[in-house]
Amino acid sequence: AATINAAYARYAYIFRTKVLDYYQGRLSIP
Repeated sequence: AATINAAYARYAYIFRTKVLDYYQGRLSIP
């Protein structure tokens, strides 16, 4: 269970950073 939680946490972190980068990239475009 610990390994699954760790994998999910890493996946959620990567997904969240990609989403933030995507929105920041769109907002930066005039």
